[in-house]
Amino acid sequence: MPHRRRPVAWLCETMSLMMSLRIAMIGCDPSRAMDTTARLLQLLSSAESRSGTELGAELGISRAAVWKQIQQLGELGVEVESTRGKGYRLASPLELLDTEQILAALDAQTRDSVSALDVHVQIDSTNTHLMGLATQGASSGHVVAAEYQTAGRGRHGRNWVAPLGSSICLSVLWRYHDGATQLSGLSLAAGVVIVDALSELGVVDAGLKWPNDVLWKQQKLAGLLVEVAGDAAGPCYIVLGLGLNITLADQAQAEIGRPVTDLTTATGGQPVSRNQVAATLLNHLIPMLDSFERDSLKSYVDRWSRYNILQDQRVTLYSGNGETQGRVVGINDTGALVLDCDGERRTFNGGEVSLTNAEGIEVSGA
Repeated sequence: MPHRRRPVAWLCETMSLMMSLRIAMIGCDPSRAMDTTARLLQLLSSAESRSGTELGAELGISRAAVWKQIQQLGELGVEVESTRGKGYRLASPLELLDTEQILAALDAQTRDSVSALDVHVQIDSTNTHLMGLATQGASSGHVVAAEYQTAGRGRHGRNWVAPLGSSICLSVLWRYHDGATQLSGLSLAAGVVIVDALSELGVVDAGLKWPNDVLWKQQKLAGLLVEVAGDAAGPCYIVLGLGLNITLADQAQAEIGRPVTDLTTATGGQPVSRNQVAATLLNHLIPMLDSFERDSLKSYVDRWSRYNILQDQRVTLYSGNGETQGRVVGINDTGALVLDCDGERRTFNGGEVSLTNAEGIEVSGA
């Protein structure tokens, strides 16, 4: 049985310039800076406003330092209300990710497969960080989650925009024995089980857009990024990164610049626990990762086709080879997109690819 590391880990091993004022306030101990930020967020989440003096006493810092921390939170996308004579509080309640709460919400099989679960307040990228841990020998089932990423990544090098505490950003490491060539289509299988998880969370009619996007009502709800390293025919590992929007303010949606939505909207405004959401995602992702080398994508193709929002639609596919128009047939057993191009079936693999309709209008927000 893999060892599980349970203590809460508010770590930050790659500090950005944005964190410099926090380090200056309390010396040069990044872990203490992160802990102070987490504690401040927890204090501000209460229903009652707290004065700068009260917050400073709780945190062991000055009123001026409290004010600087609050200004920094604003730069990270957290809205803090300030009322004269009363103090500060968050404009909206915020549930921070917590290692113990996530582990407690996992089912027994998944919990036994999680070798470590690290929660960071701020990090460059959960995928980048976990790829680094993998080179140092981290085990299958190592999970890294973050409240905020300074360099979150999506497909094609796009930035993943998510204000602090507004999404689930996590990555999972898994090791395999039979080589990277046997892992074709793993990200598509991940998409299938994420839609299953969303259904369990109350989302109706979530769908998939080839290759790695999860949509709801033609708007992007979540995205996947899978990175592979190791031997093509021997030991290798993958890091699967997932970003799921929980609550996105209008300003954040405008910054993204593409049609997006969030879980709160997709569930009809019902409050959701971010820790429960993280656990539900892991309850579906980790069994898939554990069995994929044996089951392969073939076990998921039919379900992927049911979730495919572009099934039987005419589209234009843009790739490095130019434009191709056709009707979406589905995917093959390796995850390649299959198009019917005037009676001829052609397959297309991933890369610099986007999908639009025949009129050249983007079909989805991806």
